[in-house]
Amino acid sequence: MKNAVRRFAVASLVAASLCLTGCLSTTARVYGCWGEPYIGTQLALGYSGELPFLWADAPFEFVLDTALLPVDLIVMPFTDNGYTN
Repeated sequence: MKNAVRRFAVASLVAASLCLTGCLSTTARVYGCWGEPYIGTQLALGYSGELPFLWADAPFEFVLDTALLPVDLIVMPFTDNGYTN
């Protein structure tokens, strides 16, 4: 019985990890937020008060945002006096 509970707990953690793998980073970029470094991490930490499970997603957002950082820096939005931020 103890072994079955442990297997269920591990399976639940793996399933949650697969479901929470940078979905805010992906969603933000689908809706046109390319060029905003670490936008998924910012969203995960910003909405974590309303949706507490996003604290668990923040590390995955950070990893995906870091992988996409070179692209974000290349397409960073311009203003009249250079880069924004």
